[in-house]
Amino acid sequence: PKGHRFAVDSLWSDADTASVLAHFVTAIKAAPSPMSFAIVSPGSGHGTQTGDAAFSRIGRHFGAIYTVWQDEAKDADQMAWLRAAMDAAAPMKAGIYVGYGDIDLPERRDEVHSAAVAARLSVLRSKYDPKGLFGAALRTRQVRAA
Repeated sequence: PKGHRFAVDSLWSDADTASVLAHFVTAIKAAPSPMSFAIVSPGSGHGTQTGDAAFSRIGRHFGAIYTVWQDEAKDADQMAWLRAAMDAAAPMKAGIYVGYGDIDLPERRDEVHSAAVAARLSVLRSKYDPKGLFGAALRTRQVRAA
């Protein structure tokens, strides 16, 4: 919403549906902002084969938590809550979706691609982006002001 700040983090999961939903319900109950929300898209188990695509992490379920607030002074609190909520989901995570991932944290970047695809991308980066110009995009802030 205009004039608001927001951040998002996500997960792919192969855990049972009830566990994924329970995690997101618990997280939202503890949200420091009443405007925060979560989405969970239960999957069918089909379409989990990604081959050698760069989009190489997927799971039966997808979930994302959005924290939304207005006061810039609350950025640290909002991000701490979001990160704690997603850290608590670690045992059920199969990866994250890069478009909704907290890639400000270097360890989160490792959750975007499978090991095989990450290695392949590393070779391509060395060849086509040896100075790391495109890597700068990974260092941008996730907090956005509308």
